[in-house]
Order: sequence, then C-alpha cells, then structure tokens
Amino acid sequence: MAKIRKNFTEEEIRCPCCNAMPEGKVFERFMDLLQVLRDIMGIPFIVTSGFRCRIHNDSLPNSAKDSRHLYGDAVDISRGGWTGQVLRKFVFEAFKLGFSVGIYPTYIHIDQRPVGKTLFP
Repeated sequence: MAKIRKNFTEEEIRCPCCNAMPEGKVFERFMDLLQVLRDIMGIPFIVTSGFRCRIHNDSLPNSAKDSRHLYGDAVDISRGGWTGQVLRKFVFEAFKLGFSVGIYPTYIHIDQRPVGKTLFP
C-alpha cells in the first residue's frame, strides 16, 4: 500500500472503478489538511469514498453532479462507533481547518468548500 500521507494510502483515495488518482495543488493541500485533522483527532479515519471519476460519480444514485469528490478535495469517513462528543470535536476542528462538513447517518463528508459550511441531507 503506497502511503500518500502518514495515515492515508492511495488505495483509500483511488477511484474504485478505474483506479484514477487526483493530482495537483488542490488535492495536495486537501490531503495535508486531512492529515492535520487526523493528527488532532487522534483516532483512525476509515475513508469510505475518496476520489471519483465522472463515470463512478454519475453511477451513484444520490451523488451531486458537481461533487467535490471529482476534484480530489473531498472524502467520506465512516462515523461508526463515534460518540456525540467525538462528532462535535470533529466538526469543530474541521471548521478551524477550513473544511465544510456534511453529517449523514453512517458517515461524514468533508471537503474544501467555503469555510464553515455544514451540509445536512
């Protein structure tokens, strides 16, 4: 497994249908900040969805047509086993780093939209 940051591998981030990886400054900055958030939280992040090619994104029934996953600056993280306290800390720390956060029943979506925007389904 090729590491792209201390706690993240290419396998977690690659598009599941074509194995494409995002490139460029947007992706690099996103991954740097994601690693900072992981370090602050001190708990593993299980990435359930990373980069998506257009074909994969369009195949998902509820995905946004202009999803940030297409640009390499979004991930979905499982929140299995997280307490309310952990979730609150995650959102607070994510906002401080400039992430936007979407809270869903089984996962959290974070991306690099305008600072402090919370997305609810």
